[in-house]
Amino acid sequence: MSPRRLKGFQDYSPDLMAKRLQIMATARLVAKHAGFYEIATPALEYAEVLLGVGGETDKQVFRFMDGGERDVAMR
Repeated sequence: MSPRRLKGFQDYSPDLMAKRLQIMATARLVAKHAGFYEIATPALEYAEVLLGVGGETDKQVFRFMDGGERDVAMR
C-alpha cells in the first residue's frame, strides 16, 4: 500500500507550517487588539444547525447518522 492524500486535504512541510503559524499568530494578535475574542466550536453539529435552505453551504458539509441515530453534520 502506498500513502496517498485524500482529495481536498494538504500536508504542510515544517518550514511552511512555521510560516502559517506565524501568520495565524499575527492575525490573532490584531484581532485581540481590535477587541475580538477567540472561541472554539465543535466540529460536529446537529445537521439542522449547519444546513440552511439549500445552496453552496449545504454542499460543504458531511452529513450522517451517528451511533445514537442522530442526524449530524461536520463542517
